[in-house]
Amino acid sequence: MAIMSMLISWGIMLVLTVLSCVLEVFLARRESIWPGLILPIFAGLYAAAMALSYTAAPAAPWYLVLGGVLAVFLVSGIPAFLLLIVFFICRSGRRRKKQLEKMNVQDL
Repeated sequence: MAIMSMLISWGIMLVLTVLSCVLEVFLARRESIWPGLILPIFAGLYAAAMALSYTAAPAAPWYLVLGGVLAVFLVSGIPAFLLLIVFFICRSGRRRKKQLEKMNVQDL
């Protein structure tokens, strides 16, 4: 029973990740840069909130607490990193297209 609930939760997370990537592609292809940065910023804020909410044992040494905070931040920051990669891939195509248009105008 525990395995089924874990698989269902992983499936839901996978679907949400794919849908957020599709939404990110749609937003990143807009003319303005800011709509494409909304989802990565929110994902980064979520990762920071998760890292700040990390609690350790009261008698834990500082390096274990710091390691735990960094581990939580890195793991919960994976969606933000993925969304930033999608954003930069989509924007690179727009940049290349803009340079070609400038070249064509200069040739005339």
